[in-house]
Amino acid sequence: MLKSEQEALQMLANAAVTYASRKLAEVGISAGDAESVATALVSVSTKVAQAQALFRACTPLMQGDIS
Repeated sequence: MLKSEQEALQMLANAAVTYASRKLAEVGISAGDAESVATALVSVSTKVAQAQALFRACTPLMQGDIS
């Protein structure tokens, strides 16, 4: 059970990091650059609108579209 909206946003960011990191590795992005992306993704989890935009942006990645 979620304790707060913030916890839900953090879970969303963590899921996005996992998928984005995997897809970046598949297309040959370096580990250092992928880490920078992961850090940026987690940083937006504190703001509802940004977290929602993050989810919408990562949805195609989660569905396998890397174009």
